[in-house]
Amino acid sequence: MGERLAGDTICGALLGNTFAAGTGLVALILTFDPISGAHVKPAVTPDDVYFDHLRRLHTEMYVGAEIASTFSGITATQAMFAALQP
Repeated sequence: MGERLAGDTICGALLGNTFAAGTGLVALILTFDPISGAHVKPAVTPDDVYFDHLRRLHTEMYVGAEIASTFSGITATQAMFAALQP
C-alpha cells in the first residue's frame, strides 16, 4: 500500500507502511484490553505489572506465551513466503 501512495520515494513508503501497522496494533490493543489484557506485545505486560493490573506471578506465563507466539508467527511467515518462491 505504501509503495503506491509514495510513488518512487522509498522513505515515504516505509513511513506509510510503519504508520499503518502501528495504527492497527494500537487499535487491537485498545479493543482487546478490557477483554483479555491485550497481551499481544511483550511491552504491554511490564506496563500492566508496573501499574498493578497484573500479578507478578502471571508475568512469566504471559512473557513465555508471547515469546512462543512470536517464534510460531515467524515460522509461519517463513513457510508462507517459502511456498511463494518459484
